[in-house]
Amino acid sequence: EETLDPSTHPGFPKATLLIGNHSDELTPWLPILATKSNSECQVFTIPCCPFSLYQKFNDGHYNQQLKDGVYCQLTGGPQPSSAFTTEFPKEHSRLAEEGFWRGRYRRYIRYLENVLRICGFEPELDILRIPSTKRLCLLGRQHSKHLTYSKRLERVNKLIELESHAFLPRSCDDSSNSATKFIPRPSDDGRQIPNLSIADRDLICFRVFQRLLELKPNVQHLRDLGLTVSEDQRIQTPDQRWWNPGGQLSLGAASAMLTPDMRQGLKLVTGGLQTLLRNHHQAFIGEFCFVNKYAPQFR
Repeated sequence: EETLDPSTHPGFPKATLLIGNHSDELTPWLPILATKSNSECQVFTIPCCPFSLYQKFNDGHYNQQLKDGVYCQLTGGPQPSSAFTTEFPKEHSRLAEEGFWRGRYRRYIRYLENVLRICGFEPELDILRIPSTKRLCLLGRQHSKHLTYSKRLERVNKLIELESHAFLPRSCDDSSNSATKFIPRPSDDGRQIPNLSIADRDLICFRVFQRLLELKPNVQHLRDLGLTVSEDQRIQTPDQRWWNPGGQLSLGAASAMLTPDMRQGLKLVTGGLQTLLRNHHQAFIGEFCFVNKYAPQFR
């Protein structure tokens, strides 16, 4: 992990897809970074806390931008009707009354859709099958066929310039003003593991991972997710491979596998073992007081 300034970052030339899972301040920057990366890079994001490029999302300011025709200035075309509507997509109308599609949040989604369009994407909305109050995701899979890559980059630069000056007082022309700079969130000290060596961290994760592989999975739960389960309790991937999803282990049982020195080191860290495993989210899923081996949610 590293801290980056998306306003100056050149993108990721080899990337094919940028994923933002509750990325907060970085969420509106993801389509921009994808566009900077290369002409084919796609975007997938689960919006959570609403932010625009340089500050918390101001829905009143966004509505004024729409009235002033800012989108038209950036795209050279008419404002799409979806930019003004607060209706939920028809294909998900049964979920329109859920809490995540109300008030400020739905206007924030419309703002993000406009950012995607400015970057040359054709935005899509979908609902994820995950246990979260924020289950809506935005996708940028298709690119506009009417825009060259150089034109997309030009529009991205105009958007950054527009938002960097949008919140300055009319009498202020100071480019050093904090409103024109992206300010990354400071590191959460509670998520750091300073009292354990890298070798100890890797050993803890390896022991827990190996134990999860030895445990039997909840077959009924896997089937409820629509997964194909073999007789030896493996799940089938879309490319016809078989994956061992592993079982479930309580944090207490996981802690019992550690040496006294490891447990002592974890006591000095906010969140202890749970923090360590959550920091390795590519390998583990933590739910309440249990830990599971991570497995892709194949459909």
